[in-house]
Amino acid sequence: MESLENTGNPQKKSPFEPVFVAFQQLLVLILGTYVFLPLIATSIVLTVLISEELPSDFPYLDGETRAEIYKQTTEKFQKEIQTDTKQISQRYIEVMVKEKPWLLIVDRLIWALCFILPAYLILVRFFKAEYANLSDPFNLKTVFTGVGLGALVFLFVIVFGFFLTKIFGKQTPNEFQETLFKAMKGNRSLLLWSLYSVGLITGIVEEVFFRGFCLKQFQAKGLEIPGLIFTSVVFGLVHYSGQTSISVPILLSFVGMFFGLFYLRTGNIWYSITAHISYNSIMLLIAFIKGGEIQ
Repeated sequence: MESLENTGNPQKKSPFEPVFVAFQQLLVLILGTYVFLPLIATSIVLTVLISEELPSDFPYLDGETRAEIYKQTTEKFQKEIQTDTKQISQRYIEVMVKEKPWLLIVDRLIWALCFILPAYLILVRFFKAEYANLSDPFNLKTVFTGVGLGALVFLFVIVFGFFLTKIFGKQTPNEFQETLFKAMKGNRSLLLWSLYSVGLITGIVEEVFFRGFCLKQFQAKGLEIPGLIFTSVVFGLVHYSGQTSISVPILLSFVGMFFGLFYLRTGNIWYSITAHISYNSIMLLIAFIKGGEIQ
C-alpha cells in the first residue's frame, strides 16, 4: 500500500500546473461529450430505430422499393431527431432495454471509444502524461478486497443518500436508469446483459478514464489532492442530467472520491475497478429484486 503523501514524483510544482492539467482533461471531456459521442451515438440510434420501423417483408422487396422505403424512413427520423431529441432518445432506450438488451454492451463500448481513445491520444501521446498500468497485480485478494470496498461504498450511498433526500427531496434517476430499473424486476436475461455492460464494462471504462488517465496524470506530478478533488467532482457531474436531482452528482462525487482513494492508497488500478464493478452490480441486483423501487 502507498500512503497518499508518498505517491507521485517529488518535484517543484507551478501553482498553475493543476489548472493546466485540468484544462487538458476538460478538453478530452468536451470533445467526447459534444463531438464524438453525438456523432457516433446518433448514427447508432438512427440505425436501430430505422431497422425497427422497416416492414417485416422488407428483405423480400425489390431493390428499388427497399431503397425508397429506407430513404423515407431515414428522412423521417432525421427530422424527428432535430425537433424532438428527447422522444427519440426515449424510444431508443425502450428498444435497447426491452427488445435488444445486447445494445447495452454496444452503448458502453461507444462511451469507451469516445473517451478512452481521445484520452490516450491527447493526454498520453500529445501531452506525454503518465497513465495507470493495467498489468498491475490482479488476483483473488484484489477481487475480494474490491468487492468489499464496493459494498461499503454502496452502504455509504444508502445512508448519506437518506440525509440528502431530506434536504433536496427524492433522488430521481435519469431516463436510462428509470427505464432499466423498471424493466429489470425479475428479468434474468436483462440482468445478465446489464451485469456485463453496466456492471463490468462501465466499471472498467470509467475507472480507466477517471482514475487510470485523469487521476494518474495529477498523481504523477505530485498533485494527488487537487487531482482527487477535481476528478471526483467531474465524475459526479458527468452523471448529472436535467432529469436527475441535485443530490445525484453530490453523492456520486463522493463515490468517485472513494474510488480515487482506493487507487491512490494501493497504487493498483484493479482495486478501484473491482470496487466500481461491485458497486454497480449490487445496484443492478437490487433493481432485479425491487425494480423501479430502488430509487
